Amino acid sequence: MSRVFRHNDILLLFVVNLIFLHPALSIIHVEDSGVLPVNADSYALQFYLAVANDAGRKLTVSSGKPRCCWEVERGDLDCQSMVLIGGNEVIIHPKKVHNISFLFPTTYPMDRVGKCHFLLKVNKQKVQHIVLFNTTEPRKEIGWKQALTGFGGGFSTCKGVDLDPRNECKPVDCLEKYNGFRSFFDKERGKCIPVHNCYTKMKDKEVPEIAFDKDHNECKSLIGDKLTDKQKKFLLDRSDHSSLAKKRVNLEDIKEINPVPLNCNHGQHVGSTCVCDDGWGTDTSVVASGDERYIFNWCNKRILTPFSVSLQIQTIMLMTGLGLISFSLFIGWIIIVWGCFIVPSNSLANEHPGEQTGSEEDFSEDSSSSDFSSFSDSAQPRFGIVTKSYEPRNDDELRLLKGQRIRKLQYTNRDGMMKGELKRKVGYFPLRNIKIAEQDDYENYHSSD
Repeated sequence: MSRVFRHNDILLLFVVNLIFLHPALSIIHVEDSGVLPVNADSYALQFYLAVANDAGRKLTVSSGKPRCCWEVERGDLDCQSMVLIGGNEVIIHPKKVHNISFLFPTTYPMDRVGKCHFLLKVNKQKVQHIVLFNTTEPRKEIGWKQALTGFGGGFSTCKGVDLDPRNECKPVDCLEKYNGFRSFFDKERGKCIPVHNCYTKMKDKEVPEIAFDKDHNECKSLIGDKLTDKQKKFLLDRSDHSSLAKKRVNLEDIKEINPVPLNCNHGQHVGSTCVCDDGWGTDTSVVASGDERYIFNWCNKRILTPFSVSLQIQTIMLMTGLGLISFSLFIGWIIIVWGCFIVPSNSLANEHPGEQTGSEEDFSEDSSSSDFSSFSDSAQPRFGIVTKSYEPRNDDELRLLKGQRIRKLQYTNRDGMMKGELKRKVGYFPLRNIKIAEQDDYENYHSSD
């Protein structure tokens, strides 16, 4: 019976709302709404409502105070800091549409997800509208390779919600981001939190008993912990009448007479002893029975703890490994230099002992007088016979086929490269792919083939 009655109430409420709200909905409606696009350099979030006049007369539309809520992080909903301005009163002609804009000024428009409730008024009729917004953008984490090279196209992920990923995870300006509602930055959580309000109930001309600690966001008492005479008398009276008063022992402060100065070496002087630093101890072999009362030279013996021994072993292994790697790289560098520069130069010098090597200027590519000079110191012209085919890697190199003859040979300043003419084209080619010969050698080479 109660369930049927409840269903009837809901149905009746729906019919009543439909009857009384229908005229308001038929006068105006929100044709379009949303948030304009933003980026990290934007200075505000701008909301818009496209309101249409469905009536046959001119209407004056005003707006109430919007209410916006956004999720700072999971379980933390902020419905205070986003205070929108704008929403001026507008006049809409019949069957026309007019934009009503709202603005939220902020230098932190990104990474906000939430919704805003808007209220439109036409005379005594009201229309509510909700606008959802999401200004987050996909985040691409930077790998260690991209971090070393400085390229990545993304930004890092920070450990706190108010550490700016677009500014090297530095803290945001809490006062600016939360509009004064969360002005203290908690370093441990990486998050902006509200500032505590410290109140003191006092009369006129009295000194406050509580003050705000801005460094720790706490309210601290200004009253000292020293007991008053009245409090001391109260405690003494209670102790004298206690059942434990008979067992009380009166003690006196005894000051040390002519104390012997201690040498703490690698430690700190605490009372009549020394507290040694990590890895240091005291040699008691020179003291009878090792009695601390007769020890005056403290913290003078190095102690190797398991941790320090392990650290030393790791350091030695690391230095040894780095030394082996450096030595291997040095040997590899020597082998590369020997194989690429010294051996080819010696073989070329042995093959052509009569030719002068010359300086780098003699074989410069910019010298027009030596670009196409041949080996004129021999009686017969010299040629290059291709012994191994070669595919060019650059535009100025020649394509070689085994058995071809290259004319006008010339040394260049390119490592392992020569210059010559093949099929009326001048270009570079590797020295190792040809055999330098004179005219007779060339004819003998072809006759042997």
